[in-house]
Amino acid sequence: MHEALTFAEIARSGVDVRRAVALVLAVAGQGRRSPEANRWRALPAAENIVLAANGGVSIATDGEEIDEREYVKSLGTLLRSMMEDTEGAATHAPGGLLLLIARATGSMDLPVPSFTAFREGLLRFGSADQIELALLYRRCIAQRPDRRLSAPRPDDLRRELRRLELALFQKASPRSDGQRRARTAAAAVLAAAALAASFVIGINVIAPRFQPRNPSDGRDARPPQPASPATVPDPRPAPAPSAAPLKREPASATAVSVTPVLTAATMGSDLFSPSFVEQGHAILFHSGRAGSSLMRLSLDNAATPSVATILQDGAANFHAVRSPDGQRLAYDSDRDGVRGVYVSRPGGRDATKVSGNGYAAVPRWSPDGGRLAFIKAESGRPHVWNVWIADLAGHSLTRVSHHAVGQAWGASWFPGGTRLAYSVEDRLVIADLSRGTRRVIPSPIRGRLVRTPAVSPDGKWIVFQVHHDGAWLLQTATGKMQRVLSDATAEEFAWSPDSRRVVYHTHHGGGWSLWQLAFDRKTFIS
Repeated sequence: MHEALTFAEIARSGVDVRRAVALVLAVAGQGRRSPEANRWRALPAAENIVLAANGGVSIATDGEEIDEREYVKSLGTLLRSMMEDTEGAATHAPGGLLLLIARATGSMDLPVPSFTAFREGLLRFGSADQIELALLYRRCIAQRPDRRLSAPRPDDLRRELRRLELALFQKASPRSDGQRRARTAAAAVLAAAALAASFVIGINVIAPRFQPRNPSDGRDARPPQPASPATVPDPRPAPAPSAAPLKREPASATAVSVTPVLTAATMGSDLFSPSFVEQGHAILFHSGRAGSSLMRLSLDNAATPSVATILQDGAANFHAVRSPDGQRLAYDSDRDGVRGVYVSRPGGRDATKVSGNGYAAVPRWSPDGGRLAFIKAESGRPHVWNVWIADLAGHSLTRVSHHAVGQAWGASWFPGGTRLAYSVEDRLVIADLSRGTRRVIPSPIRGRLVRTPAVSPDGKWIVFQVHHDGAWLLQTATGKMQRVLSDATAEEFAWSPDSRRVVYHTHHGGGWSLWQLAFDRKTFIS
């Protein structure tokens, strides 16, 4: 039997702000007693709320019925008490979180937020990740005096793994049985590795920090400092006015389904830059850093995800994308000494360089398959990137952007092939190729870099990364933006063909892995 670990003991042993928020979020989902009557169950003291070894949270006593306002106050009080019991936690808490707690507990002359608003506010500062909570349990148990963790019995480990796997996927609803089995198998390997490690030692998981890099080569490289648009003007004409005014929503996050697709623990190497192929039933990606290989993951295998190597020739190969007709493969490679964009047969044979001289990377096919957009470094200024297009039939290159500073990212096509979205410094740009105009959208967080935007296949949405903040979603018709993922390392997004899911790479569990974000977009921006 596993030892009981109360929230009070966790607070005394030391818990940072992010994990304190995660614990309260785990409690928050258990409070509603009667949705019809809007009745809630009062929370007991922290001594009567227990964290289990598998990361689950249970309430030991059955509280009286209270209304929503009182329940939100009890959640705020619980979070405040845990932070106050941890030395320095309240001092280093973000101001926005302290304000949210003050409103929830009624210590400010402002209305107490609704349960939904309070939960969404908390999700800006953490998430109830059950794997991380399981690791937190092991760390706290390991810190108990005169106690050393012993290796578990195999039966115990299997039961823990099964409970964790079921908890992770009980809300997931893949579109096919094959996808469900593939995701479950991939996540099981991740969960097994995490649990095995946590049984041996108490692990203190640190939130991953974003490091700007060259596209997916694994090498840290700081880009030039952001320059003000006022001091470095773009030589092109000013953008035409938008039909709808741009609106920036406050940073927030809403419950989403986030699941592992394929992990570094499974493959034994870092995984980067996914792209969907074959109507969403397979994903291309590259594996490793130096001498990276192009790979294909099938999501239909009944037993385990099927992974095959497409190209492994000793060069560093990145960003594999299949043409819309499935007959060609585009990728970037340093096979000739300098990274460039190549087009080959689907298996990597008969490759032809299409990007001209100099550094080029991150190709993206136009919807008709006749052109490739990519980023290209300026001659003599390797840290300045602009967007270019290669016309494959005409064997010609066309410059799209003329930025004098900064690194363009993205070059993602809209349906119809007349518009491109890309980012540069703290701006998201939508370039209309037929009119020669640009729509410039500032970062939702002033001054923060915007990176790796991806347009949904239906053209209604753009998902992108904001430096140190996570993934954001832009509604192209209205310009409204909202944060959908707090993972600061999530980047290089790929939409499924039905525009309902996004696969991306992220630094999780000690390596770069492929994860999937699924959500009902109607719940985000209305």
